[in-house]
Amino acid sequence: MENFVKIIMSVFFGLLLNHGLLKAEIDKSALVGKYAHYDVVSYAGELWGPIKLKSRIISFGITEYYLENGKLMSKDKFCFSDYKANLPFQSKTSDEFTMAIKPKPVEMEIMETNGEIFIHRPETPTLLGVSLKKYTDSFPSDPKDPRFIDADKDGKPGVTVNLTMGSFLDEDIYIARKEIFSYDIKLRKNGILAGTVRDRSHQYIIGGSRPDLVTKNNPLQNSDLSKSPIYLIPLEKDLSCDELKRERGKYFPKNDKKHKRFYSRF
Repeated sequence: MENFVKIIMSVFFGLLLNHGLLKAEIDKSALVGKYAHYDVVSYAGELWGPIKLKSRIISFGITEYYLENGKLMSKDKFCFSDYKANLPFQSKTSDEFTMAIKPKPVEMEIMETNGEIFIHRPETPTLLGVSLKKYTDSFPSDPKDPRFIDADKDGKPGVTVNLTMGSFLDEDIYIARKEIFSYDIKLRKNGILAGTVRDRSHQYIIGGSRPDLVTKNNPLQNSDLSKSPIYLIPLEKDLSCDELKRERGKYFPKNDKKHKRFYSRF
């Protein structure tokens, strides 16, 4: 199916070129720079019986676009993240967890049609908390397997997620992940790049502070991609992760559900 879509897209772009609707040359240098990175990945799935858990992971970081041999390349640095849900259930991770996600640089795919710039970021599968020869390899089944690595450096295998629910629950689980995402964005007149994220990440629970927490848990992205927005906001200066966190109110909305209103003011 994926190959079929690629063929259709190639034919589509060819037709646009032939009819003059798609320009072959784009000034990539105009896109070069560093951007404050804001994305939301929404998940929907079952929790217990008829109870549905709708959750969102909001990631904050810095994305850099640069030229290499005429190609527009992208390099991502993730800094910190938030978790939101429709239930009084909280999931917390350390900044070390988020910063341990280090996708490799990737060439961006760009097109211009009807005077608008569109950019696609391909997937770059990234392992977190586990070392495998190929990302398609299965997670180890033995929690003591040395291929599980302490990526957030807290003394536990994999990366740690703290789970709380009022006064009833305060426990940790240790997970490994395959971070697999792509995005499609459009250049706005104000210089912001905005669009949606597609997430195909995989998750495996290695262990936990309670044995009953070790279950199969691999949440799937909400099929409504409008609930998984991404914004890249041009930065006027270089920022570290700590500086970005201190200035988060300047670049990121307090309420992720009001992102459209927030970025319309730029």
